[in-house]
Parts: sequence; C-alpha cells; structure tokens
Amino acid sequence: MSTSVPSSNGTKETTFGTYSVAYDGKHGLFAMKGGSVSSKDGSNRWLWVIQSINEKKIYTINETAKTCSVSPLPVLPVVCIPESASYVYSNPSKYNGKEIMTDTWFVESQGSFTYTTVTRDDLCIPVSVGVSVPDTGINSSQTYTQFEAKIKDKTIIKVPKECSGVN
Repeated sequence: MSTSVPSSNGTKETTFGTYSVAYDGKHGLFAMKGGSVSSKDGSNRWLWVIQSINEKKIYTINETAKTCSVSPLPVLPVVCIPESASYVYSNPSKYNGKEIMTDTWFVESQGSFTYTTVTRDDLCIPVSVGVSVPDTGINSSQTYTQFEAKIKDKTIIKVPKECSGVN
C-alpha cells in the first residue's frame, strides 16, 4: 500500500507499507494491521486501522505508542460496486494458484475518484484499489495479494478496549 498526503508546509509525505487486511461486508468493517515507512523521515509506524462503515468512523491504533484516535471516515469506502459505478474492463487473473475473473470499475463519490478491481464472484473481494481525493491532495494505491474468502483472525476487526470512550 502507498499513500501520499500533503503536509502543512506544502510538501507531500508518502508512506509505503505492508498490512494484513480483513473485510467484513456483512458488518461494514474493514481493518488493516501492519507497518509502514515514511518517505519524509524514514520513520516506521506500526498501525492497526479499523474503518467502521456503519459508524462512519476510523479507529487508528498506533501500536508503537499504544494510543488510539477516532476520526470521521472522510470518504466512505466502496463496498463492492454501487449502482453509480462505471464499468472499465475485465481481466482473468491468477491468485493463490487459481485463475479468477476480475472486473474493474470507476466510482466518483463525495469528491473522490476510485478505481476498484474486484472478483467477479458473489464475494466481490477487492483485488486492487486506487483512490484520489483532489480537494485534499490525498492519493492512495492498494494491491491485495494472497487473499482468502475468510477472516483468519477475527480480532483484527474488533475495536480494542484502549479505544473505548475515545471520540
């Protein structure tokens, strides 16, 4: 995953990271846990992020500093493919040794532009996502590999107790 965000002094900070990801569409939860490196100062961050689509909140747990912050979800993530999406193309892909068909869609929503590629099956598993929010200068690119249609560790999508009462 790579994300580019403008800083207060006009420069851009880009982070590159590797995360374990879980998505629970039934309960509106998307979580990722892992580490990233900043292009600005080379610092490492070990983060755990839970997006609650139903609550429209992001829980960010800094595992290094043992802190939790809660903020509004600035742009609701694309949950599978909304009616307003425009079809871009289809592509057979190999994942986990299996050939699968994927479809790429373009979604414009809430001032953001998203290209999302998902499996064609009923599971609609995200394979890659590119998001641009021109008003904020935020750009993000995510590619998912080695995915399975199950959540191995369900604790990744549970908001930890250190976030209780944080607004």
